[in-house]
Amino acid sequence: AEEDDATASVTVSARRTVVVDGVAEGAKYYVRVRAVNAIGEGAAVEAEDSPVVPGSSAPSAPTAVEVRPTGASSLAVTFDRPEFNGGRAVSRYEVEWDSSRLFDSPARETRILAVPAASAAPQGEQLTVTTAFGSTAGRGGTFGLAFRGQSARLP
Repeated sequence: AEEDDATASVTVSARRTVVVDGVAEGAKYYVRVRAVNAIGEGAAVEAEDSPVVPGSSAPSAPTAVEVRPTGASSLAVTFDRPEFNGGRAVSRYEVEWDSSRLFDSPARETRILAVPAASAAPQGEQLTVTTAFGSTAGRGGTFGLAFRGQSARLP
């Protein structure tokens, strides 16, 4: 059998990210990108989501959300800050719990967690939400919050 001297090439596609700093908050920006090589410039393509306005969107979802029971009537909810804050500091987190996956039962509860202005829950920090139900339906009771070594009970 003869060996074939043909060669094969493999192209690996890698996404690139360029962060453009110093743009004006609230101003509209269009973005386009082109490739350039030794022969010349390729055609430019506009970003599909152009125009964009920095600082004008809601944050992305918190990441690494985990929940675990910490007792007969309490849960610990742990999460990391969102990857994207929408151009503004995160001012609070809302933690909801319900017996229905659709969050549509009458027993649904929501608590708002204030975030210090200088910090959006630094990585590795744990937020713990503790609940004590006053009835089997999950209505009433108390709410406790432990954060940065401090704890508080809310009616």
